[in-house]
Amino acid sequence: MDRIKGLWRHETTHVVHGWVGLVDGAAALPDTSPPRSRYVELIVADFGLRFEKDRAAGRSPVFASAVTWRSPSGEDLHISKTLSADDFASIGADDAVVTIHSGVPLTTLLPLGASNVEYTVGLLSAPGTSLFSGVASFLSDIADLTQRTELTAVGAIADKVAGGIDTILGNDEIAGRIGLHGAVLASEPRAGYYVVTSLDAGQFSLEHLAVIEGRLRFSRDGAWGDPSGFDYLLIRVALRGSQPDRWRDLSSVAGPWKTADDKLAHATTAEALTEAGVSFKLAMANARNDPNLAVGDRDLAAEEIRAQWEKGAQQVFGPNRGGASGFADGAEADAMLELALSISATAETDA
Repeated sequence: MDRIKGLWRHETTHVVHGWVGLVDGAAALPDTSPPRSRYVELIVADFGLRFEKDRAAGRSPVFASAVTWRSPSGEDLHISKTLSADDFASIGADDAVVTIHSGVPLTTLLPLGASNVEYTVGLLSAPGTSLFSGVASFLSDIADLTQRTELTAVGAIADKVAGGIDTILGNDEIAGRIGLHGAVLASEPRAGYYVVTSLDAGQFSLEHLAVIEGRLRFSRDGAWGDPSGFDYLLIRVALRGSQPDRWRDLSSVAGPWKTADDKLAHATTAEALTEAGVSFKLAMANARNDPNLAVGDRDLAAEEIRAQWEKGAQQVFGPNRGGASGFADGAEADAMLELALSISATAETDA
């Protein structure tokens, strides 16, 4: 992150940066979700690099980002994304512009707890394509980390990511074009669009910039048009409310629950039902402690798992089972239902 922070200062000394408004459409509604149930998502809505013709030959754009999120246990998790020349689209003949205009997610949903979410983004210029041949294995081995639902899943390859980025940014011929280092404040998060450009702050201001249909627009004479002649980066900070159903995408919770659900559906003995209950209790316990869920959503997720267990028990052993469970008489089924409900009632104390 320290490397990225210093790179863009090599060439860009005057910048226009800050929060920009929307020209079309209403502004985002204020976030009313409880602080303990908030999530934040960082997205690059739009960015572009301008290469003059006499400098475009043999140069390639690089996009690098690092987001730091602190888990409730106090562990700092670094989420990284790197885009090379193949990920950019070239437009414009006069300025030899390389740009991308589709949203680029930098993170999945991050529970916004007591700590700020810091982000560093750099748009860089690298010499030719030779640099990437040296890190081809790194780029091919690293999956798109921001598409992973579980934040903790990226920890195992954090060192590999750091090593690859260090290889890219350690090249002396890398030039910084533009960059941004900021944070989403846990105490007072703000949703919207943040822009940083290479425009001279003495000649232009944020009033010359606007977001229209998710893309940056620039106005010199009162008419909004495509940005041209400067580098720019548009970050969208999106705040989300409660997401208790997110447990279904988390292996630590969904995995044990699937095992419990399958065993419950086929349980014909008290021993088999008790075994299913072990997986059910594990799913509940993990839901109450998974860092991928906001603190306020954990109890909600656990209670939904409990409700699913009790609903399944009624379907298998209850009066409307229709004989599908294969029990010889109703008394045996009633006993199994009583056991299933007892397992649910004791899930908290056993966990």
